[in-house]
Amino acid sequence: GVLALLVAPLAWASKALTTISLGSCDAGDYGAGARVLQEFARTDRGGFLGLTEVVRVQSVDNFFDYWTRLNHFVPAALIALNGTILDCAPYELTGLMTMVLLAGSVPVVFWMARAVLGYRGRVSLAIAALYGISPITWYGVAHTAMGQLLAAQAIALLTWAGIALWRGRYEGRRALSFAGVLTLGYALVLGSYNFILLVCLAPAVAYAGGLAIWSGAWRRLGQWALLMVAPLVLSGAVFWERVAGLAERLALFQQYDFGWKIPLL
Repeated sequence: GVLALLVAPLAWASKALTTISLGSCDAGDYGAGARVLQEFARTDRGGFLGLTEVVRVQSVDNFFDYWTRLNHFVPAALIALNGTILDCAPYELTGLMTMVLLAGSVPVVFWMARAVLGYRGRVSLAIAALYGISPITWYGVAHTAMGQLLAAQAIALLTWAGIALWRGRYEGRRALSFAGVLTLGYALVLGSYNFILLVCLAPAVAYAGGLAIWSGAWRRLGQWALLMVAPLVLSGAVFWERVAGLAERLALFQQYDFGWKIPLL
């Protein structure tokens, strides 16, 4: 239902698949990345010729490494994969894929309301429906915020797993059942919007840390932190280029003006 509501204005306005945006550069970014992943080989070094403003920070010198290392990789890869299968150009799928990502996050919101907040089915369904038709989330879709929508799902998965681990006191083999969810969550963050890695555990840490401070369960908090961080190490090893790119970008904030005047970064 949410997806149908999102697609309806686009289907009404255009006779063919296309992408619309309120003005964010993300639509062009994702479309460009999808074209690179579809049309360039990983060994192709022929990008950025003459674009000195791109290579002056000495991060990358070609298109492919730029997308795998620095920019939003997973959204562009999703567009490229679906475009290849469906024989569609990136500009035809970028907006639609953003709508699909919002619709795909609705079940995650329902699960959070049920499993974390403890609401009953109807209340959880109402919360998920409000999220699906919220002007805030629709504003994100209108700005083609694919990376942010993916990161939102990842944060929900990480938060649920962290709270469930603390509540259930899972140890040994039982804790491994959460490893897949945590690894997937971290991978989505690193692959889509790796800056959010800095804050993705804030809800889970606030929950577990607050209860640990209240009850003095410091040993339990240490075990919990170990279980939470181990999958991050695994995801970081698989997405090592993204981790290195994040560290490099944060260091470059001190040397170059990227338009983000955030002193703490």
